Amino acid sequence: MYKIQVGPTTKDSAGYSSRLVTVQDNLGNAVGSYTYNHYRTPPFFPFKRNGSWYALYTTYPSKICVMSLPSCKKIAEVSDFNLCMAYEFYVPSYSIKDKSYVKNSGFLLTDPPGVSPEDLEFVDFGFVSGYFSGASGVYMYHLDLSKLEEGIIIFSSRFGDLEMPNNTDSLAECIDIELLMENGRVIPWWAITVTTVRSFELSTGLCLEDSNYPGPPWVRNIVDEECI
Repeated sequence: MYKIQVGPTTKDSAGYSSRLVTVQDNLGNAVGSYTYNHYRTPPFFPFKRNGSWYALYTTYPSKICVMSLPSCKKIAEVSDFNLCMAYEFYVPSYSIKDKSYVKNSGFLLTDPPGVSPEDLEFVDFGFVSGYFSGASGVYMYHLDLSKLEEGIIIFSSRFGDLEMPNNTDSLAECIDIELLMENGRVIPWWAITVTTVRSFELSTGLCLEDSNYPGPPWVRNIVDEECI
């Protein structure tokens, strides 16, 4: 599996930080490099599509890119999204080569452990987590990779603004997708389960994340007794 090695942070004459990122193959050989224009560790996620390897990555915190591997050539980019910093990428994988990973129900095990990268297949969508201006938490969103060969990535908030729990280390821990084997084809089940943060008003049970939430009690001019 491809991975990255991140160099130390340097600053230019204007004080802007950057880091040199070297892409390595599964043997540790350098196959290319790019510059990440921030001091944080950059997100990087390799995946396979139609027999070819790619990787989700960023050159700026506010850009989402895809490179082809091992050439490290950028083939797609999206910057029209509401995150000010992409934090992590995730593309679910599966394997049909080892039948022990096929459940009795006909569903495949997502991200099966101990499988060679060459025996993994990946779905045509992924996820990105990150921060956006004014928010204190980390949020996750959907990425459509089905038109990748056309140089198109589609950022989507189809599930709304889903905040990740503070005690969760990765997107893979928050997302549960069942993949169904049907007539020799692998298709995603119609539902996705996401572990997220939901906050409620103690006195009324109103969800603070709902778009029609009317605001806290003092905004609604509710007396203190009603809020206890």
